[in-house]
Amino acid sequence: VVFGKSLGSCPTCYLAGKHAFRGVVVCSGLASGARVLFPETRVWALDAQFFNNLGSLASCKSPTQLVHGDCDETIPFSNAQDLYAVCRAHHPLPPGWITGGSHNDIESRHRDAFLAILKEFLAHILAAGPTRVMPPSGISAVLKSVGSSVSSSAKALWSCTAPPRSQPAHDM
Repeated sequence: VVFGKSLGSCPTCYLAGKHAFRGVVVCSGLASGARVLFPETRVWALDAQFFNNLGSLASCKSPTQLVHGDCDETIPFSNAQDLYAVCRAHHPLPPGWITGGSHNDIESRHRDAFLAILKEFLAHILAAGPTRVMPPSGISAVLKSVGSSVSSSAKALWSCTAPPRSQPAHDM
């Protein structure tokens, strides 16, 4: 099960759109960067520009649970409703809308409701049995796909290893 909250919902939704998981939990997630900045604007061209969780979740086939407070002052509740609209087919349970929940108190002030939502979702996916889980491909697959066309310095950058040292130029 992958979990992402707030800005952390972006890599979670991205992975969920590319790979199958037993479950996906998005807590206080944004629909897109544009919808956080301009909550009343719903233009797909703007959504696609940055942090497009809508696009990612639209291609997600894993069971998905959304959790969001209806008084979220950081990421408007309308973002959660928009996310639910695109992933409803893979949302096995009612979305976890927490009445009175704001952005930073769902896990503390509303702990009982938050944990009940998570427990119900986990029980549901356990009862459903195993799903075909495909591990994330990782950067090694990307490097293999581009082969030798990538310089050794670029490969080092993407693989998080130090690039080869170049010899310092000497003054003559």
